[in-house]
Amino acid sequence: MIDLAKITIKAGDGGDGKVSFRREKYVLKGGPDGGYGGNGGSVIFMADRNLASLKQLAHIREITADSGKAGGEKKMYGAQAPDLTIKVPVGTVLWVVAENQLAYDRHMRLDNQRPFSKPEVTAVKYFTNYKGARTERRPVDQINHYYEAVDQLENISFANLNLNNIKKYKLVELKEDGQKFMVAQGGFGGRGNTAFRGSRNTTPLEAEWGGAGEKRIIFLELKILADLGLVGFPSVGKSTLLSKLSQAKPKIAAYDFTTLEPNLGILEDKKRRQQLVLADIPGLIEGASQGKGLGYSFLRHIEACRLLVFVLALKESQVFDEQLSKQNKASLLQEQLEKLKTELVSYNPQLIDKEQLVIINKADLYDEELKVALVKLFPKALLISTITGENLAQLPEFIFSKFSNS
Repeated sequence: MIDLAKITIKAGDGGDGKVSFRREKYVLKGGPDGGYGGNGGSVIFMADRNLASLKQLAHIREITADSGKAGGEKKMYGAQAPDLTIKVPVGTVLWVVAENQLAYDRHMRLDNQRPFSKPEVTAVKYFTNYKGARTERRPVDQINHYYEAVDQLENISFANLNLNNIKKYKLVELKEDGQKFMVAQGGFGGRGNTAFRGSRNTTPLEAEWGGAGEKRIIFLELKILADLGLVGFPSVGKSTLLSKLSQAKPKIAAYDFTTLEPNLGILEDKKRRQQLVLADIPGLIEGASQGKGLGYSFLRHIEACRLLVFVLALKESQVFDEQLSKQNKASLLQEQLEKLKTELVSYNPQLIDKEQLVIINKADLYDEELKVALVKLFPKALLISTITGENLAQLPEFIFSKFSNS
């Protein structure tokens, strides 16, 4: 699943105002009749529940809306460019790493919550000579506010990119289907020379350039919106557990990393009339917070979960190792849990503050003495077996009771 993209977003510029004068037979000195330019198109992002990944944006470097048309003679207004709407999956977060002055001003003054009105934006005039030739070039609007050295990110693989280590700010998180957000506002059309006619300036040779559109470099990050995230090392039975708790049909096999992207399922409690969305997150390995294994592709989805369910299990080789005592075998699961928590903290220290549950799977392999040792070491954990069904009937209540208190 493609869950990360980096794109330059450019809104359309406004059309230039026109410098012209009325020229008709039998009409002497008809006066200025230059029209106004049209507004540039804005770039709007909209959440769409029918999309499951950022695949459609994976190979796009820049998205640019059309610019407004220039004003014409006879006080004709230039055409306004249409807004450009980009659909993304529900749960997409937009991060800004660089932007131009207009976008920066709107972020600082309005917190991006509403567009600028025309009087809030300073327009720039241009002048012409009597032959109609402009005496200066259009001002160049460039990105000038960098929160991160963007050039250094060009050749970095997304699989090895931890967004928590990048300087940026959160623009918006699109959590609901149909939710829209204006990422870059189009520039306003410039006024024609009719706007500058006065008693002291009867033949104005000035008009306004069309306003520049906002420009931003953004990261799009898709986070699976789930209530619970099943967290654990490969082959501990997370996918099987998801299939037992819901109608989901994830890929299940007897080898590591059968889950390469998050799988979702619905856990329903008919008594409470409540449903929870479960996410089977790809298996974590030691060093994932440094990009090893599936690395950040795993970890970024945990950030959106409200409750973390740690799924632990001993390997068969460990269970039947006669050189290990029952306490040592139980300690291996304690080490497993600590390693999982260490990876979460290394990636994002706030993850460890989420509500947590511990489930110990593969109980069908453990004898009574080992189960006693596990219960003693994990008094609040629930021992289950997805193969024999041991304690699976109690698991929904175990989860809902914890979730209702979170």
